[in-house]
Amino acid sequence: MIDENLYKNFTIRFLILVFIILFIIAFLNYYFDPYGIYFDQALNQNKPLVNNHTRIHKTQKIYLNHYDCIFLGTSRVEGSLVFEKEDPFIKKYCPTYYNAGLSAANVLEIYHMLRLAIKYSKPKKIFYGIDLIQFNSSKINLNDSSLKYFEKPFYTRITHLFSYDMLKDMFKTIELSKKEQNFYNANGCWNIEQNYFIKFRGIDIYKIFLITEKAFYENFYQNFKFNTNNIDTWHYYIEIIQLIKNHKEIEFYLYINPYHVRLIEVEDLRIGSENLDYWKQRLVLETYKNLQMPIYDFSGYNNITTEEIQHTKEHFEFFYDPSHVKKIVGRYILEYILENKKRNDFGTKLDIHNIQEYLEHQREKQKRWREKHSKEIQELKDFLLNK
Repeated sequence: MIDENLYKNFTIRFLILVFIILFIIAFLNYYFDPYGIYFDQALNQNKPLVNNHTRIHKTQKIYLNHYDCIFLGTSRVEGSLVFEKEDPFIKKYCPTYYNAGLSAANVLEIYHMLRLAIKYSKPKKIFYGIDLIQFNSSKINLNDSSLKYFEKPFYTRITHLFSYDMLKDMFKTIELSKKEQNFYNANGCWNIEQNYFIKFRGIDIYKIFLITEKAFYENFYQNFKFNTNNIDTWHYYIEIIQLIKNHKEIEFYLYINPYHVRLIEVEDLRIGSENLDYWKQRLVLETYKNLQMPIYDFSGYNNITTEEIQHTKEHFEFFYDPSHVKKIVGRYILEYILENKKRNDFGTKLDIHNIQEYLEHQREKQKRWREKHSKEIQELKDFLLNK
């Protein structure tokens, strides 16, 4: 027979050992905090792995803090709504703010982030930058493990204390912090200029445009569908609209993000112009039907999105690549929304009364732009189709 005291002593020692190991893991994960989800400590402030873990990082920021303004959307929002710390314009309307944009975010993630923000951050204003890629149902995975970051922030916070993967990333962070950096500031804004300087070092801006356009053609717009057998992206957008409708104490602003018109050519090849028109028409219809409010459209053909693309330029005035505008354009967006200050034809308020006329006018502008840039469009198509 096994001595009962021996067995009891072994069990106690084993449990103490397990407790010590878990305590050490939790202490290291909390103290070094490679994903920036616990607190901003003096040690190890540079956390390069935040760049690859923005969903857990940003959901925790929203969960833990109150902000006057929240910005929602994709990386187009992350990189454009960027302001200096003491900028009088943003401090006037948003004394405290957080940019909760996420790279390649879909409408399901936007819905969950909106719920999280309303429940915990208690914002006075919410700005939602809408993109077509958010509505590609073929890119939405209902079993994506990262969805729990939005749905169970406290559970996420506890489980990651004891995460072995996070412990491994703690050691990676210590090593990487010597040679890499976190491209997100305390307000969640993406320093795209610095990121691109490192990522595309030695590559000219025209080549960056082509690389990005190829990525949209082969990835973001591939198998584009508004709904599949079990996912209807319009359902999630209507859920977003209903959330907005149920919280009249919050000022909501909806707008379509700007991007270069060359990407419209990519959309046309992959999706078709009729689907692009349908998307905007239904956005306006669902929004106006439920909220009686306009959507600001900064996409399409205007003085910003038609910036001339020249091989000889080292950089462009308004764009980092065809998908991402510079922060000066983000400022123009908020100036129009908040102060009705419009830069030439950049931005249009859309509702059910003017959407059809607007789309027809855009087709006329598109025709003129295509006539003027026929050679450029053909070069782009040849590159995309590998001819």
